[in-house]
Amino acid sequence: MKYIILCSMLLLTISSALAKSPPNSMEVATKQYTRYSIERLKNAEELLERLSRKLEAGRYKTVKEDYIKAHYQYESARPLVLLTPGLNNLVDTHIEQLPKDTQSLGFVGFHAIEYALFVQPDPVRAFVETQKLLSNLRFVINMMQQQNITPQDMLAILPVFTHQILTHKLPGYDSSYSGSGLGEVAANLEGIRLIINQTQNFIPPSLIADINQTEDRIYAILDTYLFEDIYQPYANLKDSDKTLIHQEVQRLSELLIQVNEQISSQLTE
Repeated sequence: MKYIILCSMLLLTISSALAKSPPNSMEVATKQYTRYSIERLKNAEELLERLSRKLEAGRYKTVKEDYIKAHYQYESARPLVLLTPGLNNLVDTHIEQLPKDTQSLGFVGFHAIEYALFVQPDPVRAFVETQKLLSNLRFVINMMQQQNITPQDMLAILPVFTHQILTHKLPGYDSSYSGSGLGEVAANLEGIRLIINQTQNFIPPSLIADINQTEDRIYAILDTYLFEDIYQPYANLKDSDKTLIHQEVQRLSELLIQVNEQISSQLTE
């Protein structure tokens, strides 16, 4: 009988200890998120390498798609890079923050390639800018692999994604050369999902359900503009759909604030 009581007490002690271990588990979740995000950055690198090879060989048929896909991969992980001041500016400064003179030496990064592919077009310049970007992106990846991202850092990333959608993607500012804004909205949603998937054990099921439903409503609109694996140009977006997406992203932003509050409270217990 004493043995049974002792075993029961031991089990209760272990259960209590496990219940009080969210910080350790959150550290695991944060490392997984960081690893998956770095994989996205490497995907962008591979796509840019493919784009570069095609430009060098004079095969221009699908280079625009390669650019859009590469930037999609980067956009899904960009807020992680933003945690390190100045690092993102090496590869993806917002268009409105770049020099007005597109021939300026400071006009570099993803948007320099975008301009050379979709506006000029100038395959030679696109190739040169791709080589510059690849060098800088590899530096960014190396830096991110050395960073120690905390659970609080990961939570701080969530509102950055919705801010990007509402401020830069839905208005069409950040994809005015290629018109790839709808794909970038989807990329930002995917970035949010990367975090939610790692932290869902710390989030109430009802809140997860609300997030899923809100994301589903956004994707239901976006999917009407999806052709194979590329979204239609931003110019095709109906004003009514733009308004609906804006409303749903605002709702998603409110839900993500609740996620931050829920997990933060567990981390401080």
